[in-house]
Amino acid sequence: MGTDAEVFVFDHQAYIGEVVPAFVELLRDGRIVDWVRPFLERREIRPEHWDRTDLARFCTYLLPDLSWRGPYDLSDTYGLKWDERSCKSEDCPEREHCPFHRSGSETIAEQINSLFKIAVSIKCLGPSQFVGRSKTVSYYWELLAGLGVVPDDPILNLLARLGKRGFIIGHQFGFGFEGVNGWLDPGETADLVRRLDVLPLPRYESSFEAMERFRMPEANGGYECQGFSFEALSLSFVRTVAAIAARGRRGLLWGNGVMPSHYYLERY
Repeated sequence: MGTDAEVFVFDHQAYIGEVVPAFVELLRDGRIVDWVRPFLERREIRPEHWDRTDLARFCTYLLPDLSWRGPYDLSDTYGLKWDERSCKSEDCPEREHCPFHRSGSETIAEQINSLFKIAVSIKCLGPSQFVGRSKTVSYYWELLAGLGVVPDDPILNLLARLGKRGFIIGHQFGFGFEGVNGWLDPGETADLVRRLDVLPLPRYESSFEAMERFRMPEANGGYECQGFSFEALSLSFVRTVAAIAARGRRGLLWGNGVMPSHYYLERY
């Protein structure tokens, strides 16, 4: 069991302009935008039964783009139960009916996260590259430390945001690190490229075709680069997809078990 970890070219503008407002309005007013409705109906999710929650006005646990406020580091937070992830505020006026508070409904939080993964896929995701089986950004800490990256290096914060912005809305509730782990906006993505580019990682042209040439058919579809660990090759894939995204003024998203848009559109 497990899930494929992938990095995706990410349309951050569509995320901010379409996905975020759709979820803020759904939680605040029960308003369902047309492109979300089929996914609610197929999964028999009934938001009319939810309590209303005005995240934009009251929430301090999430930022306006629905990302977790942090703190961000490369410690591994996957596998934490919802009670450990959820908000613990004792004075938020929404705490009694917010699905992301520990006193709220875990079932509703799980439904929202499932819907969020689909929405991000169909509205925001471009091409992707495999970076490991059931891996998170925490997987790179030992490699980076061995390359001399110090704990306060900005590269660690960028990678942590890539892996943890979805800690509340994004990470799913099942086994295998599944869900939208996190994302970077276009400026952060370009910054990550610059910082990764100085590290001694495998070098090749910045294209999906070049990354595919490292695939080893005789190794069940795994990837290999002579003279480098798979961790180093995987991190070079993050750099390469980020470079492709930056050229198109796009962001970067890390997902585990996040399917391409046609998978959801064909099913629903």
